[in-house]
Amino acid sequence: MKTALSKGQFVVTAEFYPPKEANGSEIKERALVLKDVVEAVVVRDNPLAQVHTSPIATATLLLNVGLAPIVQISIRDKNRLAIQSDILGAVTLGVKAFFCLEDCHQRVGDNPGAKGVFDLDCVQLISIMKKIEHSLVGTRINPFAHPLELHLINLSKKINAGVDFIQTMPVFDLERFKEFISLIKGENLYLLAGVRPIKSWQALQSTSQMVIPENIVQRIKNTPENKQAEEGIKICVEIIKALKQIKGVNGIHIFAHDWEEAVPILVRQANLK
Repeated sequence: MKTALSKGQFVVTAEFYPPKEANGSEIKERALVLKDVVEAVVVRDNPLAQVHTSPIATATLLLNVGLAPIVQISIRDKNRLAIQSDILGAVTLGVKAFFCLEDCHQRVGDNPGAKGVFDLDCVQLISIMKKIEHSLVGTRINPFAHPLELHLINLSKKINAGVDFIQTMPVFDLERFKEFISLIKGENLYLLAGVRPIKSWQALQSTSQMVIPENIVQRIKNTPENKQAEEGIKICVEIIKALKQIKGVNGIHIFAHDWEEAVPILVRQANLK
């Protein structure tokens, strides 16, 4: 992925949630769906504050099938000693890319009594990750957050710490996204715009944290239930094609961890491969 970005290629990445049980076969099967379709996947570390298989163990299996992992290291669950040990272990196993984000609080997960550690913040963790030779380090930002100014200040600190690329939360409102792009113009980093295919009206109703224009809401709502997934793909392809035309967008990140079979369809229909 680092080579593709440096060459100016429009890259495609995707989310990868490790399973909630010890199931190496599932990891390999899901990896094969994404192999040769995306440049890399972000392997999440206990996403949504719920217990999942270790991202480093998952990344090792992904490497074995030829899918490049970007390993998230959570600041929530471990102190700086354990975090640095995990980073060294991941590099030893062949991982070259890492990801840092402020994840969900443990109280919203499946172990609400767990103690959060937060020994480091994301800026400090990025600095540690960048000490690894030839590493690629990413983070995430929500272009639609309020107040956005505070998020941009935090992003500036991450850029100063050496972050190489940012992924955004899913984009549905293109005009507001263009406003965000204008605010980070000139920053020395790669930007991957997030996209999410909407599988159904029910799935759309669970996206309360996302800014979705009313015309998209109505398109899904007014589509027959058995055609909603198809319409969701169509909307996502339209957004991808529009994002590709925006100066400053170096690729897309597909949020489809619960619908991974949609990723090859999106890539093909959007003419990304």
